[in-house]
Amino acid sequence: VGVSYSKNDEIKRELIFENTSNFERISYDISYIDDGPYPVQLAVSDNKDKTRAWFRNEIDLTKLSKGTYAIYLKTTSNNKTYYGELVDIAYTDFSKINTNKYEFKRIDEKRLRLELNVK
Repeated sequence: VGVSYSKNDEIKRELIFENTSNFERISYDISYIDDGPYPVQLAVSDNKDKTRAWFRNEIDLTKLSKGTYAIYLKTTSNNKTYYGELVDIAYTDFSKINTNKYEFKRIDEKRLRLELNVK
């Protein structure tokens, strides 16, 4: 809210995995798609342009060592940086994407935060 994602804005977005034991962070540029429009309806309009969609890039999780990771989004828009935890408000069934090595889980006690366990 309060941030413009216009094609004319200088924007970078990263997906950050932070190890919950040693706080080591690994970042991935997730890029964007801007051939929309991609209408976004906020509960109360902030009158900002929201014409970009996200998550164009693939990321390589093999760089992550064993451990549990909190997942954040870092957005830099016009030289201002915003952080936000990745949360699951849809109560997703992760059993279809979890593997023997990677397990996503929603932590209800931590505001529905998503975590990744690397085994």
